[in-house]
Formats: sequence, C-alpha cells, structure tokens
Amino acid sequence: MSVFKRVFLLISTGVCGVIGITMITLGAKEIMDGTFLDGFAKEHRYITAVFITLGVVIFLLSAIGFLGVILQNNTLLRMYAYLMLTLIVIQVLTGFLILLFIDDIRNSMFNKLNEKFKNYEKNKNEIDQLQLILKCCGLAGARNWNVTLPASCCGLTTGNCTVSSAYPDSCTQRAENALVTTLYVLSISSLLIVLFEIKCIILACCLSNVESPTQTRRQLSPKFGKRKRSSDESSSSSSSSSSSNEEQKTNKKINEDQKKK
Repeated sequence: MSVFKRVFLLISTGVCGVIGITMITLGAKEIMDGTFLDGFAKEHRYITAVFITLGVVIFLLSAIGFLGVILQNNTLLRMYAYLMLTLIVIQVLTGFLILLFIDDIRNSMFNKLNEKFKNYEKNKNEIDQLQLILKCCGLAGARNWNVTLPASCCGLTTGNCTVSSAYPDSCTQRAENALVTTLYVLSISSLLIVLFEIKCIILACCLSNVESPTQTRRQLSPKFGKRKRSSDESSSSSSSSSSSNEEQKTNKKINEDQKKK
C-alpha cells in the first residue's frame, strides 16, 4: 500500500470527520437560534434536520475510512468508497432541491407572515419574538400598523412604542433575508463538501486495489511451498541417480575382477 496515498487518505478522512462534526454543530445551533422562524416556515426546521443528519453520516463514514487505512483492510476501504458515493448522490440532490424550491419556501413564509400578522392578538407571542430577534416592525414597517405599535417594535417587552423610535425595517424583508441566507448556506455547503469527498473516494478505490501485506503473504506462501517441494524432489532424484551410478561402478569392478581370475 502506497505510504503517501495512505497518509493523504488518513488526513482526508480526518478532515471529513471534522466537517461532519462542524455540520452537526452548526445545524444544532441553527435549530436553537432559528426557532422564531419555525412558526412561519416549517421547512426551515426540516432542512436543518437533514443537514445535521448528513453531518452524522459523514462523521460515521469517515470513521470507517480511517479504520480501513489504519488496518490496511481492503473490505473497509471498498465499503467506505461505495457508501461515500451514495452519500454524494444524496447530498447533490438535497443541495439542488433546496435551491430549486427556495422561491416556493419563501412564498410559503410570506403567506404565513400575512396570516399571523392579521391576527396579532392570537399570535402575539410569535410575532413579538420575531420582531425582537430580527429587530423589525410590522409586515411593511412601523407605519403598517393601524393600531398602537407593539412594544416589541422598539425592542421592548412592555411599555409604549412610537413610530419614530420603532425599528425601521419590515419583518417581511428581515425574515426573508434570515431564511434565504440559511438555505443558501446549507445547500452550497453540501455541494462544496462533495468536491472533497470525491477525492477521498478516488484514493480509497486506489488503495483498495493494492494488495495488503496479509494478502501478499497468503499469495506467496503456496509459491514458496511449491518451490520447496520441487527442490526436495530434485535433490532426491539427484541422490537416487548418484547412488545408481555408484552401484553400476561397483558391479563393473566386480565383473572385471572375475574375468582376471
């Protein structure tokens, strides 16, 4: 097994493992920090959960590849390559599907925002949380409110809020930016990681086709056995032929002595 390829794949699988952990961490953070979006765009939580799942799978596959290199086990390396190839297909599909349906997700969120803002009293907690976190006010700004501004428009939980002191940005724009940015980051990250994973697959395939030391010994041992048997046979045949020559010489000498007598 090529030492250079082994070391490079070892480093690559280690990096993949770190990438997997990073994806899990970022996904978990996004789920906790982005709870305010869940009531307006449920797709946000589903897509983030998929991102975390991909991170877990990448980490587990990296462990298989790492063990395959350390143990010089061709079976583990082939398994790693096949499973990683399957993962790449899933990642590419996931990334492109997010990009493909991003407008639909955005429109769905707009409809949900309109629906909830029309019934502010009923959805007060969700809207206040949205305005406090995104630092926004109303669907189209502070003047969009036909009644007294909620305290959350000024970053307050209680008290009065005026148009002059309210957040200038609309919640529609702020929510769109937060959602779309998250979706783009998740989808593009999945697609970029694929480029690195392809290199790992190529190296794993190359290394799995190289004979491991154990396999080499197994293949060489029968050959050594054959050589040993052939050498034993040749030595025995040479010894038998030499003994027969000695016999012939002895008989010839006896015959000559008898003739002389």
